[in-house]
Amino acid sequence: MTEEVRSRAFEPFFTTKGTGKGTGLGLAMVYGFVKQSGGTITIDSEIGRGTVFRIYLPRAPRRLGVDDEAGEEHKWNAGPPARILVVDDNGAVRTITAVMLRTFGHDAVEAASGEDALTLLERDRQFDLLIIDLAMPDLDGAAFAASAEKFIPGAPTLFITGYAEASRLRQRLGGEVLKKPFRRAQLAEKLRQLLPAQARRQGAAPSRLIS
Repeated sequence: MTEEVRSRAFEPFFTTKGTGKGTGLGLAMVYGFVKQSGGTITIDSEIGRGTVFRIYLPRAPRRLGVDDEAGEEHKWNAGPPARILVVDDNGAVRTITAVMLRTFGHDAVEAASGEDALTLLERDRQFDLLIIDLAMPDLDGAAFAASAEKFIPGAPTLFITGYAEASRLRQRLGGEVLKKPFRRAQLAEKLRQLLPAQARRQGAAPSRLIS
């Protein structure tokens, strides 16, 4: 990498790839995970020879035990029952997020891309909340949210991202932001903030999926 590229490698919206060839958000997400864990990343790069990334993580101060949240689903207050659209191109993250939502008592509908989600919204607009991955190829989260506005005007939006400075994105994106990786308690807190406002906007409790 050149020095200019190396200095910007972890920026969330920087890429050296052409249109439709991916984004620079992958490195930003890795950087966010490492910094959130108390570590750091260094880059050694020489044009014509290659690049080495070194990840430094702190030693765990104690043996990790069972997740303190395990088996506590009945205690979570994650807002009134709602129907939620989860849009994420990462299948594992999308599935885990949807499972969390269902343990809270919500109905979760999954879409693997912004394009798939827009196709879904053309025929089904009964959603109380949109949870959108910010880093998606072709149609990123911000662009999808802008397009979705014509189908569900004013619907609350929660962006999920691995960007280290996620809190700075809130004003820019026009929605709440939750940094990956997140725990159920953090997701529940965001839902409590967003879903009561949605219920007031509609003048009634959020809709439920009827099967």
